[in-house]
Amino acid sequence: MIYTLTCNPAIDKTASLQSLQVGALNRLENVVISAAGKGINVSKTLHTLQQESVVFAYLAGNTGQYIEQSLLEMQLETKAVWVEGSTRTNLKVMDANTHLTELNERGPHIDSEKQLEMQALLDANIQCSDLLVLAGSLSTGMDSDYYAKLISHFAKKGVKVILDADGNSFKHAIKEVPFLIKPNAFELCQYMNVKETNDPITLAKMAKELMATGIAMVVISMGKDGALFMYEDQVIYAKGLQVDVKSTVGAGDAMVAALAYAIENKLSLEQVAIQAMAISAGACTTSGTEPASKEMIDTLVQQVVLEKIEV
Repeated sequence: MIYTLTCNPAIDKTASLQSLQVGALNRLENVVISAAGKGINVSKTLHTLQQESVVFAYLAGNTGQYIEQSLLEMQLETKAVWVEGSTRTNLKVMDANTHLTELNERGPHIDSEKQLEMQALLDANIQCSDLLVLAGSLSTGMDSDYYAKLISHFAKKGVKVILDADGNSFKHAIKEVPFLIKPNAFELCQYMNVKETNDPITLAKMAKELMATGIAMVVISMGKDGALFMYEDQVIYAKGLQVDVKSTVGAGDAMVAALAYAIENKLSLEQVAIQAMAISAGACTTSGTEPASKEMIDTLVQQVVLEKIEV
């Protein structure tokens, strides 16, 4: 079973316009409102793939109730820890040149008691050999080593943890050796304290250093330039797909969903790469954080080009 945890969910309001004018009136078009947050987005995509998953999330207030109801309507099993305040609402605006501007609120405060309540809820459900996806930002009141502690706890139980985080959360978490990490090129270079690059060989060499610590799989997203997939001694570079981009919001989450799906179904690394690229690119063709249709994904699967790399 696949479980996703969203520590800082949101109602995402995604919109488009020709050009964002700072300090002036902007009229938004194509406004889409979605229950979101990285873990939730992962579960939504898994649902499209007809893969069962369970959503764990901290929810609060009327916005939290909206998210819970939205997930219920999607027939996504949801287990929530309710906290004081309100779940955040985020505004994401994309212009005609696909430049994305995000205005994200801070999440509600989550104290240690509520964190322990979530820990107990996770423990009561997650079993050995399950997959746990830890994705996205932490809410206020949560220490930056929150993911690290969860990885340490569940790795001892034989749970495979997929990590998609950045900043200090990423720095602390990878020390506890999750099964899979999915940084983008910028995040990996930032962690390794080197100049940003999208060169596959350079990125693969850095990733191998992390794999030497025991991390089983590393996937590095490179935006329009594609992605790297590394497992054991295999390194595969997948070229970016050309699609009609409506929104890049949620594309990374769609890739994480594809990775979870592939691991759960024991696909080869080549199949992992093909599914991840098609599903991620498909997410860019939809408005907001909504996943692509199965038909769109099947079409994009045929367009994925892979290249094996020696490092």
